[in-house]
Amino acid sequence: MKFGKLIKTCALVTALSMSAFSFTACDFEQVLDEVLSFLEEDVSSSSSSSSSSKKSSSSSSKSSSNSSSAPSSAMPPEEDTPPSTFDVDEIQTIASSDLSIHFLEVGNEYTGDCTLIKVGDTEVLIDAGSRKGSAATIVSYINQFCTDGTLEYVIATHAHQDHIAGFVGTAKAPGVFESFVCETIIDYTLSNSDAAIRDNYEELRDEEVANGAKHYTVLECWNNENGASRSYELADGITMNFLYQRFYEEETSDENDYSVCMLLTEGENHYLFSGDLEHDGEESLVASND
Repeated sequence: MKFGKLIKTCALVTALSMSAFSFTACDFEQVLDEVLSFLEEDVSSSSSSSSSSKKSSSSSSKSSSNSSSAPSSAMPPEEDTPPSTFDVDEIQTIASSDLSIHFLEVGNEYTGDCTLIKVGDTEVLIDAGSRKGSAATIVSYINQFCTDGTLEYVIATHAHQDHIAGFVGTAKAPGVFESFVCETIIDYTLSNSDAAIRDNYEELRDEEVANGAKHYTVLECWNNENGASRSYELADGITMNFLYQRFYEEETSDENDYSVCMLLTEGENHYLFSGDLEHDGEESLVASND
């Protein structure tokens, strides 16, 4: 598989990560080409105009708009979201298939990540940001698609609050762990965080394990250890594959580089989710995987 396809995929994940859109995967590359074409035209137009203003945007390889290494408690409010490249009706008319991917807004002005993958009756939740109160929005959205109250797989990419606070929730807004049966929980191997939210997350995760959930670190998945697997079949022809990067085993000062990296594959279509992986982690990811 050419890694260029992954980069194209990341571009679409970034473009849609601040939208509450869901879409099916059948015509993913067609939609992606439209997005990239629009972006190229936009860049060309901007460069020829002397009066155009410059905006900076942060991107993550999953489906995230926060790749800052600053502590999540210091994150600034989210800026106004630019208009979508295509309208909701156009997205909803894409040919259906067993796979759909949903990028959630998280119920407040702060950026955060939360992605729901639905494959038939199987649900995979990747992250649950951005604050504890986001749980109200996240749980309500998931309930529209998860009809049996069970999330077969939960992935927490790294220990920043904009990725894990919604798992915890509040007294008024119960978190993901309290609201759903989580059968298999896969998360980061290392962390430098001493934030209370990490302790809260891990305490509730361990309660899920005590109640019957399976818990693996991403390194255990990569090594096929202790019952974990590098690859999980979600449906016929659709697999969830954990990729390797060196910060599963090496310490770093950047918490983002501890991010879990997962490649979702449906035939010739590949979707990369990599938390808030930064430059050093991305270099290792490219070097370590075909």
